[in-house]
Amino acid sequence: MTYKELKRNYAPISTADAEKHWRAEHRDGDAGCIHKDCAIVGCDYGKRTQSVHAITGDSLLDVMCRAVKAKKRAGVEGRLDVVRVCESGAPAEAASTVAIKLPRGSHEDIIDQLQAEADDAPEDDDDEDAAFG
Repeated sequence: MTYKELKRNYAPISTADAEKHWRAEHRDGDAGCIHKDCAIVGCDYGKRTQSVHAITGDSLLDVMCRAVKAKKRAGVEGRLDVVRVCESGAPAEAASTVAIKLPRGSHEDIIDQLQAEADDAPEDDDDEDAAFG
C-alpha cells in the first residue's frame, strides 16, 4: 500500500478514539466468529480465544509422533498443530502448556487410537529401559 492509498483510505483519529475502538474489539473478540452470516454451529474462526482438544505429555516430540500414527490409523484428515494452551479462567500469571491441537470433529477417533495403542503396550516398562540403557 502506498502512502497515497493510505491517506485516501484511512483518516487519522485521536488516541482516545483508537483506544475506545480497540477495547470494544478486544471485549467482543469472543462474541462470534469473523465470518459474515456464519451458519456453522460453534465456529470460532478468528475469535480471540478458542476451545480446542489438545494432548500433551512428557515429551512433545513423542506425543506428536504417536498422534500422527494414530491419525493415520484412524484415517483422519487435518493438521496437528503445536499450540500454547491456557486453562480457561486461569489467572494471567498461571503457567501455560505447549500441546498438540487435534483436528476439530476428529479428536475422538485419534484419542481412541491412542488409547488402543496404550492398551496394547506391555505392562512392564523396565525391560524396554534395559534395552536402551
